[in-house]
Order: sequence, then C-alpha cells, then structure tokens
Amino acid sequence: MLCCHGLNNMLASAGERGLSIVVGERLPGGYGFYLQSRGVDYSKIDVLRANPGERDLMINIECQMGVKFCPWCGANLVELSAQRRSELQELARKHKKYDIE
Repeated sequence: MLCCHGLNNMLASAGERGLSIVVGERLPGGYGFYLQSRGVDYSKIDVLRANPGERDLMINIECQMGVKFCPWCGANLVELSAQRRSELQELARKHKKYDIE
C-alpha cells in the first residue's frame, strides 16, 4: 500500500471508465501522480474513434491533471514518490498505455 486504501483503489482503476489515479514517468527516474477521468474504458476508445459519425451527445473520452497530495488522506505524493521509487517504476510501466502525456 502506498499511503491509503483510497489511493490504492484508484491506482487499481487505471484505464477504467470513471475516475482513477495514474502514475507516469516524467523525467528519468521522476514519477508523477495524475487524477484521470474517462468517459469510456480505455479498451473502447478505438471503437469510438473508428466510428466518429454524428452523435447527439458530447463524450469526454479522457482527461487528466497532476496531483501533489493524496485526495483521500492528504499525503504528500511528491515525497512519497521519492521514497517508493521501485513501486512507482512498476506502476508507471503498467500505466504507460493509460497516461495522457
């Protein structure tokens, strides 16, 4: 567990529809945490893009923004990233396809 169950649950939701937290590598050896919102699962994006026809509604497919503090427990994620590099390296590898750079 990184800092709390809330953060761990959101890390496990990466790529799924709704909210999640994604870890991304920014500088060699530097990691960031990103709050991400998806209107559809990552696995369904290609279906939407392949059939762009007219729709009667707007869909926010994906967006993300950096976070420096855990939204659930308030832990400093910048400090956490310095202390837990090996865990974050693995998470960044898993989350790479979901990261919106």
